[in-house]
Amino acid sequence: MNLLGVLFFHIAFCNGAKILGVFNHPGASHTSLGKVLLKSLAEKGHEVVMISSFPMQERVSNYKDIPLPEHLEDLQRRNKMYFNKDQHSALQELRNMTLQHTEATFTNVGVKELLQSNESFDVVIMDWFFNEATLIFGHIYNAPVIFMSSFGNMALLNDFSGNVLPYSYVPGASILMSDDMSFQNRAIMTVFNVANSLYTVRRNRAHHEILKRYFNNPPTIEELKENIALVLSVSHFSFETPRPYTPNIIPIGGFHIQELQGLPQDIKQFLDGAKEGVIYFSLGSQIKLENLNENIFSSIMTSLGKASQKVLLKYENDLNYLPKNVKVVKWAPQMDVLAHPNIKLFITHGGVLSMIEAIHFHVPMICVPFNGDQNTNAAFIESRNIGLYIKSDDITEDVFTKMIKEVTSNPKYQREINFRSSLLRQQPVKPLDLAIYWVEHVIKHRSGNHLKTFATKLPWYKYYLVDVIGFFLCLAYIFIKIIFFTIKKLFCLTRNLLGYFTKSKTD
Repeated sequence: MNLLGVLFFHIAFCNGAKILGVFNHPGASHTSLGKVLLKSLAEKGHEVVMISSFPMQERVSNYKDIPLPEHLEDLQRRNKMYFNKDQHSALQELRNMTLQHTEATFTNVGVKELLQSNESFDVVIMDWFFNEATLIFGHIYNAPVIFMSSFGNMALLNDFSGNVLPYSYVPGASILMSDDMSFQNRAIMTVFNVANSLYTVRRNRAHHEILKRYFNNPPTIEELKENIALVLSVSHFSFETPRPYTPNIIPIGGFHIQELQGLPQDIKQFLDGAKEGVIYFSLGSQIKLENLNENIFSSIMTSLGKASQKVLLKYENDLNYLPKNVKVVKWAPQMDVLAHPNIKLFITHGGVLSMIEAIHFHVPMICVPFNGDQNTNAAFIESRNIGLYIKSDDITEDVFTKMIKEVTSNPKYQREINFRSSLLRQQPVKPLDLAIYWVEHVIKHRSGNHLKTFATKLPWYKYYLVDVIGFFLCLAYIFIKIIFFTIKKLFCLTRNLLGYFTKSKTD
């Protein structure tokens, strides 16, 4: 039996692949997704190297971290960027940050050592967050690249996936609108997507400049994108607008939900003792409540104090005054909290992972979105009657109190969230198993070209049929010109004939 065990171990090890994970954006939610997938792949016998700002807390066999602490430190210095009211300025800071983090990846000591080593990899799994220059890892190791999209299946993926997402009903990743769009909404979506397509060219050029500073004669970003085998998309129709998918986009929404780890004793006692229910308030890992306007924060705290339920509040610092029904924690295991039967409402920033977890554990929401996909998620939450949303600037004591009472007392929100939960839970294949299957599919075939539509090879004017439309417009123009020419000639001929007969009668 011992011999068989050793034999099976060596067979599994020999069949295992070498996987490089590149999650250089220091967002905790982004990296947590990558860690769930890459840890599972390591447990299956694959050898994993993970570049991220959040190394594993526990030891995992076949799993090696290359930490990027400088990225996390920079993000923490920018913690007020999410409260920037100037959209243009906020976008500019986001662009500058992602460029800076991408370039800093190549100057990291651990990454430089990796690039100078003789390591080889069978596949590169990357978090996609405006970090196109890191596609160079696939080129260096001659390995296919798998993108993971934390924001789901969105138009920003279209240029390299060949997918088509109509602007008429698929809302953008940063616009507060649902799929039921007015004319104004559709006009905004069109401008937004066209502008992004134009900016993509500029962003690709900026990332190529980064590569030229660290590599000799690097391929263009457009050439590197051809090596993207598929996209693992954190998406599912239970929590986003139903939309088209090409075969190279695999929806794996909810794959990060694992077995519960158990609540800390103090939180467990607080939740267990709440016969009237509990409101859980958390704005995620990056948005700090302490950065809210003082009047808005005061309105929130007063509203929570008026609630008939107890409140578990995630807050970063100590508070001088707390309502009697509020317990403050600096950190809480969110999934374990949401799974508790006494949780009646989740007040959230609307990040996609928080939304998925609330739906999975059938907890209605009040969403306070700040930026990015939080806006789109908030609009979806309200449009599907699984909660309400309010912008932070619109919060007043009276309005927030009424919203809390509405969601906790109106049964429609619980009924609809239960329905959405059943959609998310009852999938034919577990999302994590689906993700692992497709990673191993790409490893086995060393490519994902067989999954791509021919759209990825077409220039934009062919993709959008500009040449065909132009051809038919020319035909229509020529046809109209011929008709007008014919009418003109007939008119002249008729006039000449009338003149001739008139003259004949006069003579």
